[in-house]
Amino acid sequence: MTPERLVEIFRQAIKEKNYELYVDCIQPERRQNPTQESLLLYHWDLHQERFHGEYVHAEVVPEATKITVVKGYDDNNGLDSYFLTKEDQADIAKRYGDKVEYASVQTISFDKNGKQLGSPVRRNLIRTNGGRWYVRDYEIRF
Repeated sequence: MTPERLVEIFRQAIKEKNYELYVDCIQPERRQNPTQESLLLYHWDLHQERFHGEYVHAEVVPEATKITVVKGYDDNNGLDSYFLTKEDQADIAKRYGDKVEYASVQTISFDKNGKQLGSPVRRNLIRTNGGRWYVRDYEIRF
């Protein structure tokens, strides 16, 4: 699943009032204790109020997505690995440890008249070792 698709699913979960799906989109480390669970509910209520009061639609801007490796070996960096064999790359990646990637996905929101509300917003996602993407900052509005 792409980062853009996860943000679309996250948006739909809010729009269709599907709390379980909303929580499943959020990074597990951000929902481990009662305080974090309470914050999830608080921001869920804010999202509901905004989505059914301020804006009625939000879109992802796919060409604005940026993915960055923040920890671990970046095998997509062609210059660093151009002269390395696959075995050398695997050895280096093993020494670097877990690969953590951040994705920044831009969204724009619209009111009931089709007018864009405010500036485009960036939502940040995280992925570890090529696994699935999760929303890191569920608090921000669309």
